[in-house]
Amino acid sequence: MHNLRTLIFLLVSLLLTVPAFAKSVSLEWKEIKNAAKYEIQISKEGGVYLRKLLEDTSWSGDLAFGVYDYQIRAIDVAKRPGVWTQPRALVVMPSGPEIISPRGGKTVGVYNPSAAITLRWKEVTGVTKYQVVVKREGSSIIDQVVEGTAFDIPTATPGQYSWSVMAVMEASSRAPASLTGKKWQSKASDNEDFEVERKTLESSTPLYPIGPIAPSSDKKIKFSWKSVDGAEGYEVRLRPLRLRAPAAVVQGTASNTAAAAPMPAAATQDKVFIVTDDSMVIKVDAEGAYSWEVRPYA
Repeated sequence: MHNLRTLIFLLVSLLLTVPAFAKSVSLEWKEIKNAAKYEIQISKEGGVYLRKLLEDTSWSGDLAFGVYDYQIRAIDVAKRPGVWTQPRALVVMPSGPEIISPRGGKTVGVYNPSAAITLRWKEVTGVTKYQVVVKREGSSIIDQVVEGTAFDIPTATPGQYSWSVMAVMEASSRAPASLTGKKWQSKASDNEDFEVERKTLESSTPLYPIGPIAPSSDKKIKFSWKSVDGAEGYEVRLRPLRLRAPAAVVQGTASNTAAAAPMPAAATQDKVFIVTDDSMVIKVDAEGAYSWEVRPYA
């Protein structure tokens, strides 16, 4: 029973040492004359990752995603090692990235002619660079290596688009000179088609204040309006009118209004506010008649 428990423990230990993000790799080579055994050495980023003696001309095992190089040498019956082969690349590449958005068949509404369309995909373990390929109406417009998991198509012209992304791995500066500067790509993600459509912002509707309101003790007024799909923000213009309302009333309207007496000249300058929400609170010092308007922008 003790031996069985020990065997189970060893098997579990071996399973736990296999990287969570790895692939099974197999290597084979031609028989070398007078070789009794072979030695394989697998390196990563200039350091030895694995070295093993073998009885035959093959090796298999699990390796985490990444760029490796390997060398082989023969060992004769007298246990004398031969010369290492030149380093050869061994790239353990993950599957292509999974696209997040825009997915196939989606229509992307663009309200601003200079707006960008953002492409997003899921991170691939061990990868920091990706090859992004974008086509519009069947013609390639972008074929670029980027860092991160998002990329903006600048000034997306309306039309039919398709795109895909690939993981990119490259040899580090500590790799053998024969591999330095080389890059490898994964298989491409599924090709996703989408349409960019130009849209026009709707007008916003003022909600409050409309009509006479009593001034608050702190002279603050909350303005609110109907939100507009696609708007990145709103320009709110507050315009004091030259005619003054009764002293106890602040007149807030969505169009020009008038009252009894003129306001002081200093209080008749328009005020413009840029906000991203569908409401704002401002302090209105002078009682009187005002008009206000709101305009969405993208």
